[in-house]
Amino acid sequence: MSGWGWLHAVSASAWLGCVLTELVLEKGLDRPGDHARRAELHWRIDCWVELPLVALTTVAGVAAWAGSWTDPALVLMAVAGGGAVMANGVCSVWVWRRWQAARLGNSEAHAHADAWQHRWGALVALGLALALGAAAWRATA
Repeated sequence: MSGWGWLHAVSASAWLGCVLTELVLEKGLDRPGDHARRAELHWRIDCWVELPLVALTTVAGVAAWAGSWTDPALVLMAVAGGGAVMANGVCSVWVWRRWQAARLGNSEAHAHADAWQHRWGALVALGLALALGAAAWRATA
């Protein structure tokens, strides 16, 4: 594995760990009165940890596999990973909107953003799971 491939694997693993941490945060702090705190923590994680990891994973993945798009597992990995990247971008917008609604005390907007953030977050997790499955398929082929 090249240096880019190694960096991609490490950063993608850290990104997956970040998504799982956010899942624990979302479920662990799902108590009345914790909505604003949960929204702020999730936004801070997105800003300072997750989005930089997404960018690093994307750059390293493109650099590692540029020119080798004939392998079906790599194509599946790229499509699934690209979908996860795009879904993560949309999800982060909803995370920000939820945090803003919580800061302003707008419970209706908070509930709306919360629902959409969870939908997009599920797509992120699905894309990451598919990309990881493609990587495992390639490793065993």
